[in-house]
Amino acid sequence: MGAGQRPRITPTAPAVPTAKPTAKATATPEPMKLSAAGRALARAQAHLLFVQADFKMTVADPVSGKVVLNAGGEVWLANKRRYRVQYQQPQKQLLVSNGRRRWLYLQAINQVQLQALPPEGNPTEFFLELGGGLARLVKHARVTHRKEGMLDVYTLVPGAGSLYQKAVLWTKGKNKLPVKLVVLAERRVQVTFRIKQVKLTEQKLTPAETGLFNFQIPKDAEVIEMLGNMP
Repeated sequence: MGAGQRPRITPTAPAVPTAKPTAKATATPEPMKLSAAGRALARAQAHLLFVQADFKMTVADPVSGKVVLNAGGEVWLANKRRYRVQYQQPQKQLLVSNGRRRWLYLQAINQVQLQALPPEGNPTEFFLELGGGLARLVKHARVTHRKEGMLDVYTLVPGAGSLYQKAVLWTKGKNKLPVKLVVLAERRVQVTFRIKQVKLTEQKLTPAETGLFNFQIPKDAEVIEMLGNMP
């Protein structure tokens, strides 16, 4: 490595990693006809304003099934396509979306990557759609329902064009507040969210909560623009 040259770190996949998109896969799938369970879930999830959760992600080898990556941290999700993903392992990284653009901060090398958001309504962007409630994703999935004690459990299987394979959501109460979410994606990826806090649209975010979805670029950070024409 030459003098003054920064070390390079391969970013942990900043959301739910999937197979490389194809032209067919990146097209927004057509909405599916919802079951009664799907309609009820969509109505409830449309009222989500803010979710805070711990998450764990594993990636397994497609042949042997052996886990080759363990990652985890904390995530904050809000409506209007906002989220904050703080990876604690395998290395500290931060991904922030304010609903218009997102920042990926690699703390170890003080590097910030600026990224434009994909068009709204693309269910292949699970974190972005989750940041707006699960209502959009539900519209593009076959939804089944079962009871597990006091909890309602919903299984979402998307139609053609999505890159995640299945999502399972545990909810409680008449407002169907999320308790746990497991996402199964391609390439043997599984992400588990354990919900710690939920706010509904009738409530308001505090200034501190609103501030989670903006990012101040650190002094002297290397800034890389990944995609042009950002707002």
